[in-house]
Amino acid sequence: MSTETESALDYCLKITLPGSKPPVWRRLQAACSITLNDLHLMLQILMNWEKRYPHQFDDGLFWYGPDFTDDFGEFVPGGQDDTQTPLTEVASQAGARFDYNYRLDSLTLEGLWLLRIQLEEILPVAGGLRTPLCLSGRRAGPPEHFSGILDYQDCLTAYQDRQSPRHQAACRLLGADYDPEAFNIDEVNRRLAIFETFRHQPERWRHDPSELLAAGRPPRGGRWLYGTRSRRS
Repeated sequence: MSTETESALDYCLKITLPGSKPPVWRRLQAACSITLNDLHLMLQILMNWEKRYPHQFDDGLFWYGPDFTDDFGEFVPGGQDDTQTPLTEVASQAGARFDYNYRLDSLTLEGLWLLRIQLEEILPVAGGLRTPLCLSGRRAGPPEHFSGILDYQDCLTAYQDRQSPRHQAACRLLGADYDPEAFNIDEVNRRLAIFETFRHQPERWRHDPSELLAAGRPPRGGRWLYGTRSRRS
């Protein structure tokens, strides 16, 4: 796909949260020329997350994402640089699927949160249509502090059962007014409309590069220990 052709196309992406019952999902329209890191930020907005943990994309062949330092101070290579990887590299044809892992476990490099992404349609750019744009969606994005969908849904069960001995603890974790069915598409699109503002807010998990260098580990983007991982190697 040439650059000139790409600039005139949008992608319609279906994002689902596997294991959620009833399903949590979003449909996003975005320029196909964005990077995977751009998509990462859009997914954070769609799910009402706040960039608190490392992320990684997985297309079945390669991993894409930032390097990070885990809770034990160990450097973990994130894969290929997603700020330099176009979305078209992992999804060039309708039907393509790939995964977004969030809140990575530094040992397994699997995300406690997993979003499955499918390219549903490739569309000509519509004049006057602002992208990125959330087209539709259902149910609230689970709070990111939970350790995945099973942990969240177990807490939600206790939250909705006032007779449960864990009801009060669930209220503290979710908030007394939490509504798992709530999805405000207007608010999501308001945040997407100021996407650049969100881009410039720091990722909350990042360490100061000087701290990493002092500890003998590379700053952001470093490859000193392991190099770039790929499933093709």
